[in-house]
Amino acid sequence: MLVIATLVFMPWAIGSMHVWSQVIAAGLALAAFVAALGTNPTASGHARRKLVRFPGFWAGLAVLGYVSIQALNPAWVYRANESYWWLEPVDAVVWLPSGMDTPFADFNQWRAIMVLAGVWSLVCAVWIGFRRRRPFQILAIALAANACLLSIVAPRGECALSVLRNTSPARIGFCGLCMRAAARSSGHSSIATTPDPG
Repeated sequence: MLVIATLVFMPWAIGSMHVWSQVIAAGLALAAFVAALGTNPTASGHARRKLVRFPGFWAGLAVLGYVSIQALNPAWVYRANESYWWLEPVDAVVWLPSGMDTPFADFNQWRAIMVLAGVWSLVCAVWIGFRRRRPFQILAIALAANACLLSIVAPRGECALSVLRNTSPARIGFCGLCMRAAARSSGHSSIATTPDPG
C-alpha cells in the first residue's frame, strides 16, 4: 500500500518537483522499504536474502555513495549578495569526486541524495515485497485509476501548469521553461513569464 501511495502521490504533487513533495515522497518510499523488509523473523530473513542478491540494491548504494562523496568534497561554493550570485572555487580532494556546495532549496547533492534514495527505496521495496502477480495487478489498476482521475481534475494540464504562473525562470529551472514553451505553443496564454529583475 505504501508503494501505491507513493506513486499515486507524486503526480498530484506536480511530479514531486518541490522540496516538500520530495521529502514526502522519499519518506513514503523509505517507509515502504522498511515495511517490505517485514517484522516477522522468517519473512524478514527471506527478504534480506532476496535483497542482497538484487543487483539494483548494490548499484543504488554505489550511486548514493558516489553522490555522498561529492557532497562532502565540494570544489565550488555558492555565494550571493542582494544583486546576484556566483560560484567560488575552493580546495577539494582532487582524486575524489567533487561537487558544489549550493543551497538545499535550489538543489544540491544532499537533495539529490534524498531524491535518489527515494527511488532506490521504492525499487527495492517492490523487488522484495511483491512476491506474487496480484500486487502488480493492484498497482497497475491503482495507477490507471489515478491517471484517469488526474486527467479529469486537471484537464489539459491546467493544474500542473498553474504553478508556473508568475514564477521566475531561475526558480523553475530547465523543465519548467520547457513546460512554458509547450504551454505557449498549445495556446496556454495564461502562463506568464516574470521578467528578470535587474
